[in-house]
Formats: sequence, structure tokens, C-alpha cells
Amino acid sequence: PEVFRSAGGTDDTWAPQAAEVMRCLRAGERESPLVPLEATLGVLRTVDAARAEAGVRYPGE
Repeated sequence: PEVFRSAGGTDDTWAPQAAEVMRCLRAGERESPLVPLEATLGVLRTVDAARAEAGVRYPGE
């Protein structure tokens, strides 16, 4: 199978998420009210199903 790897980069696409994690940690919160754990798990389940249907596998799987 063909393997695709990220080229990386220096953009700040993760900056808002990182800021929210830091805010939650400082506030002693275990999850963000902006994106609760169950919402994140729902997205991951959808992505996993799409990957399985397309036959996409990551190294180490």
C-alpha cells in the first residue's frame, strides 16, 4: 500500500486547541466545554469508519 506522510510545516493550525488545553489545565477542568469528550469520540469514530471503508491504514496498525 502507498504511504502518505505529512510534510510538516510551521503554521499555527493547532494554536487554538493548545490554548484551550492550557486554559482547561489551569482551571482544573478535565475536559473542554467547547468540545466535550463525547463529541471528540464521535468524530474519531466517524473518521475510523471512513478510513476502514477506504482501506486506509496507518503504519503500526
